[in-house]
Amino acid sequence: MSNPVNVKKTSSFARIIFSNYRKNLRKNRANLFYGFSDVVKAARGRILDPAEYFVCEDKKLAYLVNSKVACSSIKSALISHNGYGTSPVNYIEVHKTAAEMGMSQQHLNMSQLSGLFTFTFVRDPFARLVSLYVNKFSRREIFYNGFHFEHYLGGIIDQSFTFEQFVKVVSKIPDRMSDRHFKAQAFLIYDESPKIDYIGKMENLGNDYLNISKKYGLGDLPHINKSKKINIAKYYDKKLLNIVGARYERDIELFGYASSYNAILKEI
Repeated sequence: MSNPVNVKKTSSFARIIFSNYRKNLRKNRANLFYGFSDVVKAARGRILDPAEYFVCEDKKLAYLVNSKVACSSIKSALISHNGYGTSPVNYIEVHKTAAEMGMSQQHLNMSQLSGLFTFTFVRDPFARLVSLYVNKFSRREIFYNGFHFEHYLGGIIDQSFTFEQFVKVVSKIPDRMSDRHFKAQAFLIYDESPKIDYIGKMENLGNDYLNISKKYGLGDLPHINKSKKINIAKYYDKKLLNIVGARYERDIELFGYASSYNAILKEI
């Protein structure tokens, strides 16, 4: 991969948040509370959106959830093979059922993960960010489930954002303060999680999941929250491609996605 250009941060992240307050308060005064609360958490060294694990004690499995990487399908498979019987049919039901069963856990340390086979999946960061935008900013999603980022950091992300606007804001948010959907995967796996035994790839999901499924008897992987085929390159120009490349540089290097950068570059 060619080295992405360095993105100049003309103002601190704190200034970006507070510059949005006056505008956002006109729409929703609750944003003042949420934004201030989020900044205080980060100032105290806390991760804003901590890593989530799906734990199957009987199978000695722990799935480190990586959002927008087939996570609803993987959660559904673990739920159905943990005594629930049938797989939930959509991602809302997945989350509801997981909460009822007590499978979702946070703040797990090495001692708690010891003896558990801990796995996760990663995805091309360029495709992951487009998939997130297409999903969370769609009119249908907002109508039925509300805007996911409505109160996040005091409303720093607006539902009217273009992909370019979304990228420019996300590129300035540190991983400790990032929402799980656009947090760097390398940060999640190597900085947050005390233990990881297996990393599969979304691009080879069928075969990589099969390795775990056969060993632990999980059965087939259902298709939950499946996105339509997207032309990733149409969302990028060279400038945006480099901004995203810089934001997710570790993901690209550690998980081998330089070819994705080059492939998109050829199309734009």
